[in-house]
Amino acid sequence: MKQDNNGTDFDYSNIEVMRAEEEWQRAGAYSVRVEGMNRQHHIPLREEFDEHDGPGTKYIVLLDDLYPVATCRFYDAGGGTANVGRVVVLPEYRGKGLGEIAMGEAEKWIRELGYKNMGVDSRIQAVGFYEKLGFSLSDPETYYSGPFECRRMQKELQKEEEMIKILVSECLYGGRVVRYDGGEVPETHPTFLKWKEEGRLIPICPEVFGGLPTPRPDSQRQGDKVTACTGVDVTEEYTKGALEAVRLAKENNVAFCIMKQDSPSCGSKFIYDGTFTDTKIPGQGLAVEMLRDAGFKVFAEEDIDEAADYLAGLE
Repeated sequence: MKQDNNGTDFDYSNIEVMRAEEEWQRAGAYSVRVEGMNRQHHIPLREEFDEHDGPGTKYIVLLDDLYPVATCRFYDAGGGTANVGRVVVLPEYRGKGLGEIAMGEAEKWIRELGYKNMGVDSRIQAVGFYEKLGFSLSDPETYYSGPFECRRMQKELQKEEEMIKILVSECLYGGRVVRYDGGEVPETHPTFLKWKEEGRLIPICPEVFGGLPTPRPDSQRQGDKVTACTGVDVTEEYTKGALEAVRLAKENNVAFCIMKQDSPSCGSKFIYDGTFTDTKIPGQGLAVEMLRDAGFKVFAEEDIDEAADYLAGLE
């Protein structure tokens, strides 16, 4: 349990991120917009849902215990730019940073798709919110979009993409709860935080990408298999996530990886021995094994200083 921006306890472990591409998933985005915009601001449906709502548009939906509570969308605006908009959080969920989480997930997806810029038409009162996310005003003119006074803002991604990138375990990156126990272990090393601010880090949780929920039963490697403490064989999900980690590393041409120690996916020096008796042995997680087989260098989170020296030798 953590405190939100209002100092109120909020269980962020229940928040799930969904990339909505199927119709039933997009319905979650639409429901948030109806409740958070149409009803609250008395906006006609025809104005809220425009020509940019359709099969080609991408939607991020945040779920709280499977209930849609926040959303945003983006679409191709041409010239290497993705336009982000319709950032809506249900009234009772505001002040909890969910809008920032939704925007961060949208940016991650936009980067994966190879866009160079992000654009947004911001309501006047939201300009400060977008400035904190790295956007700046791109047009001095103020204009009206429906009942709202707006300003055009933009964020350039190209410079960040030219940097040497690093694949990292998402539990170290922070911002979304992905660990099996619903806990959080964000890395606080100053160098790691500097890399994060620079946009170097590419986060992934192989287990979540493999289709496993959060929280989920503790799992450990047993030879070539990965088994949950419940006895269920989850090798298929772990393999799928490991392959996704390799794909993401190749797609972003990362220089190396920093992965969470002891994990059956991300451990690079030690893992638990498969007996569920809290016993560690030398070994590596399935994702790390596949990353190394693909030629990627992997560091543990306690080796960030060594990783920094390695990066310095590449630049």
